[in-house]
Amino acid sequence: MAACRALVSRAVLPLHFHHVCRGVMLTHIREKKRWMKAYTLIMERKTKMEGPPPPKPRSQQPNFDYHAEVEAFSARLQESFSVELLKTAFVNTCYLRSEEERRRALGLDLETTTLNLKDNGKLCVHGQQFTKGFLSDWCRGSFPSLPEEGVAAVVGHLTGAEVMCHVAQNLAVEDLTMSAEFPVPDETLQGTFFAVIGALEQSSGPVRAGLFIRVRQDLWKVPTIHRNKRVCVCVWGGGCYVLFHLHLFNPLFSSRQLPAAKL
Repeated sequence: MAACRALVSRAVLPLHFHHVCRGVMLTHIREKKRWMKAYTLIMERKTKMEGPPPPKPRSQQPNFDYHAEVEAFSARLQESFSVELLKTAFVNTCYLRSEEERRRALGLDLETTTLNLKDNGKLCVHGQQFTKGFLSDWCRGSFPSLPEEGVAAVVGHLTGAEVMCHVAQNLAVEDLTMSAEFPVPDETLQGTFFAVIGALEQSSGPVRAGLFIRVRQDLWKVPTIHRNKRVCVCVWGGGCYVLFHLHLFNPLFSSRQLPAAKL
């Protein structure tokens, strides 16, 4: 050991290792590898030539546990879902068809190719009916003088593909959606989110599902146009933008505060 200390103190060791005596070996480790710079440059050039890699769904990335992700989704929303219903809400018909075709292409028999999964068709229809009914009742209660055309326009905007997909992406619904295509098409993502609402309504009841729709005040937004310090709601309906002066239908909302923020 004395010889080892002498060699280290005099700094006579080479870059790799040196045998000092029998059974004793000292190693010098570099923090940065010599090949790292060249490898990084080559990978950057390859990315510029070939472009970025195609996006992969979360299920094809490492460290993915579907059951744990579904449980985490329910806990993240602070809602009580039935696990089986929530899993069914994420399964789309296009995914089942593509998976069965892929298994048939591998030469598997009919019994093996059949998946023991249910699609979210019924949950999607149920969730869509509940969402539109709840929003219609809210709109009529908040604006008693608003005509039915205005109610339909507001509900149509809030349940449209643009708003629904925006909310679903912010809630990470897209990461758990089982679809044949990725990125998930807007129509499929919209239907999946309706199915999630339907699963919540069947799991926790209509009261809890209604609260789930109401508390999304930062995500469910109606665009506004300020004219002469009077708030107007701008909604796409019937192929054109319809402007509703809110103070004409309900004096409680004559200020600049957007009623949708109170959802």
